[in-house]
Amino acid sequence: MTTQVLMFSQPRTACHVLERVLSKQSDTVYFGHAFQESIPIAAEWESKKSCLDGMPEPEKAKYEAAVARECNRWKQELDAAASKNQKLFLHTHPYFITSRERALEYLKSPKDDQLATEKQVLVPDELLLHSGVRPFFVIRHPYLWIPSAVRATTSNLKFGGFGDGGKSIYYLVGSLTWSRELFDWYQSKGVIPAVVDAEDFLGDEAYVRHLCDKIGLNPAEVVLSWEKDAETFDEEMPELLRNVQKNLLDSSGAKAGRKAKDIDLQAEQVKWDAEFGEDSRLVRELVDLAMPHYEYLWKQRLAM
Repeated sequence: MTTQVLMFSQPRTACHVLERVLSKQSDTVYFGHAFQESIPIAAEWESKKSCLDGMPEPEKAKYEAAVARECNRWKQELDAAASKNQKLFLHTHPYFITSRERALEYLKSPKDDQLATEKQVLVPDELLLHSGVRPFFVIRHPYLWIPSAVRATTSNLKFGGFGDGGKSIYYLVGSLTWSRELFDWYQSKGVIPAVVDAEDFLGDEAYVRHLCDKIGLNPAEVVLSWEKDAETFDEEMPELLRNVQKNLLDSSGAKAGRKAKDIDLQAEQVKWDAEFGEDSRLVRELVDLAMPHYEYLWKQRLAM
């Protein structure tokens, strides 16, 4: 019996569109905006030029305490759902919950980084491996999501007033290392997560229903269309989160998007040069770093 569905993703992979598609399950409690207390603390550190000096102990203690409080809230929500014979649905980005020590280790040498073999997230095993858990990971081709992630991160830093121009945050947001490590950790514990690519679920009703069947949700209760701005998951959605999810709030359904196979890579890079200027080199580097992990996860994606 499924007790909780855990959705892990990187930003700009159409993950919030999929979350909305799955948002009206009648026997499911939605744990919305998980880890919103700890995210700004991490973002402030990651967007400073001094980031590579390490997170100062006071900020680190504050960050870890915030994560711990949110894990306690997660446990409370899970217990409350169980008491009503319901399941819990939670969506988060793995780098939000990865230890800052692991993040710093990666940032010091992204190209030479070795995947960790032990769990690097701060969430207790009792939550991640709770009996009846169904984890799944959302991916998208790096040529499609990384430029969008860089664009959105720049907007969010300005919107939230974070940092002093440091670039480390882009390497965290634009890395699939966190998903790959958590995916491998689950497998090492005998739990095989589903992997879904945005190209498979966008605009494909049959695939979405197939996913529901695999992760313990009701295929008959998917939401395939909605009115623009008709609702949000939470009327008190933080302003920064509204900025992050602007595309979702402006959408009206899970429509098919661009396909990686249709992209002219050279033409795409010319567009990056025009849009990002000197930072186009950063976009290229992030794409190159992400590709091996994307290809690894893609080979294990859920098929019809």
